[in-house]
Amino acid sequence: MRSGSKYIVLALLSLLIPASNALAQGNTRLRVDGERIKSYIAYLSTDEFMGRQSMTPQFQEAAEWVAAQYEAWGLEPAGDNGTYFQRVPISRSLTWYTGIPEVSINGMPQSLDEGDFSIHSASTAATTVDAEVVFVGYGISAPAKGLDEYAGVDVRGRVVLALMGSPKDAPAIGGGGMMGPAPRSEPEPQEEWTAESTPMAKIRTAFDKGAAAILLYNPDAAAQAASGFRAPRSQEEPFSPTRDFLAFTITDRTFRTIMKPDFQESVRGFTIRLNGIRDNIKYGTTQSMATGATAQLKGYDTREEYNEELGNNFAYHVLAKLPGTDRGLRDEFVVMGGHLDHVGVRNGKIRNGADDNASGTAVAMEVARVLKEGDHRPRRTIIFAAWCGEEMGLIGSNYFVSNPPEGVDIDKVVTYFNMDMVGLGDAIGAPGALNFPTIWEVIKRDQDPDVIGAVLPRTGGPGGSDHSAFITRGIESLALMTRGGVGHPNYHWPEDDTE
Repeated sequence: MRSGSKYIVLALLSLLIPASNALAQGNTRLRVDGERIKSYIAYLSTDEFMGRQSMTPQFQEAAEWVAAQYEAWGLEPAGDNGTYFQRVPISRSLTWYTGIPEVSINGMPQSLDEGDFSIHSASTAATTVDAEVVFVGYGISAPAKGLDEYAGVDVRGRVVLALMGSPKDAPAIGGGGMMGPAPRSEPEPQEEWTAESTPMAKIRTAFDKGAAAILLYNPDAAAQAASGFRAPRSQEEPFSPTRDFLAFTITDRTFRTIMKPDFQESVRGFTIRLNGIRDNIKYGTTQSMATGATAQLKGYDTREEYNEELGNNFAYHVLAKLPGTDRGLRDEFVVMGGHLDHVGVRNGKIRNGADDNASGTAVAMEVARVLKEGDHRPRRTIIFAAWCGEEMGLIGSNYFVSNPPEGVDIDKVVTYFNMDMVGLGDAIGAPGALNFPTIWEVIKRDQDPDVIGAVLPRTGGPGGSDHSAFITRGIESLALMTRGGVGHPNYHWPEDDTE
């Protein structure tokens, strides 16, 4: 393993164990095992835990494994009702997917990684479609407003291709001659089709017309991106299809694969033709047609909802303790830990979170094992924590300081050590060490030069990890994160694996 995690363990042990005791004397029972730390990280970062997203069964399985290690080492439970777990309500909803969506046109796979397409939430799980693609312009069916792009085309069981936005946004066409068709002389239509032009309205219309799927394409995406335009968040009610149905957004390459079958047509020529199509629709002439292309589509394998309405919006901390032995101090607490959760699966790719933050959980576990198996008897009670909910906004640690489990008085927590992303690097950043010199002086005392030389003390305060909840409560806290070397290049990416 990298040296950073091991240095953190040694620095923490130095704080908890006086230099005169068995550790300083070389008692092999207190030997830090770097390979064991790495083995904890490797196990927690396997694909079977699906990125340890809070609230999911896979996160709970990881939490139960951590608790089982604490129990096997003989640490006492510190959670609810004599268990190793504290139940934490999660105030956010989650839609949890498994599997990888797929889009092919005429048998040619499109790339999810390259951004050729993305799947919309209004898609059912375990659904596949292989059908002809029908272009329906802007996908508007509003006869009373002078435009019905579904008139004269049968989309039942087919894949609908629709432009995003409103026909009123169609660009002005050229000036004739080399610039393409001459602009129209008649005044522009006044109807804006506002209600019919939202993505959800187009999806609902395609579904109601019997389509098996819809592909949405934004013809103005490039110009909007160049101008810094950001589409406002939709305030529409979510749509849950009552039969199998898929919805995707696609980008230029996939759209041209469908709508530009002639290889000899240039991209410029295609753009002029598309602008002419949009202009005709703007003035009330529908352009709907069968494209001659077929689409092969696959949605997610499974979909699960977690929210307050369903009553499944919770996850669990893992909490274990080494009881204090000093009659006057054993009701005070030192807490150390890191968040066990990560960000789960995005676009079908598992984000295993080896560095962020199986590494922090593993360090806390190794400190616990070394102290327990070395028969260390601390004066204060030490609590080892594997938090849930960090990646969802520090929900878990904030819940702990506001609702500590029975037997823990949060006002008697004297310090907290947070390990977050401690798997890579050759030094340890220690923000908070200079804010709280009492702790820092104890860490430095009689320390091995190689260990203390790897620790970089600095000031710190509330920030983006679980120490924030403790500092806000007035508890002295150190936020430990390794630094140097390659840094943390795979933060929240699929490549954050044990390797």
